[in-house]
Amino acid sequence: MPRDTVGYTVGVIRYADTPREREDTMAKANPIEVQKALKNTSYPADKPDLVETAKRNGADKRLVKKIAAMPGDRFDGPNDVEKAMFE
Repeated sequence: MPRDTVGYTVGVIRYADTPREREDTMAKANPIEVQKALKNTSYPADKPDLVETAKRNGADKRLVKKIAAMPGDRFDGPNDVEKAMFE
């Protein structure tokens, strides 16, 4: 894929490719929403696992997109997810 594109797609999950795109996507994330979306997650978890769990738990599309746009590919626990999403 050419490097001038804004993001890339793996399967049906689109990941943010630039810091600006990640920042825009994460702007209004709510920690409680994230916890609810990821309840019953088995860690360590890969990003696609988190996205699927959020969908299964009924998270809205905006939050699913935010989870997919987080930096990193593997998360050892909820603290890793929180750091990736809010720091």
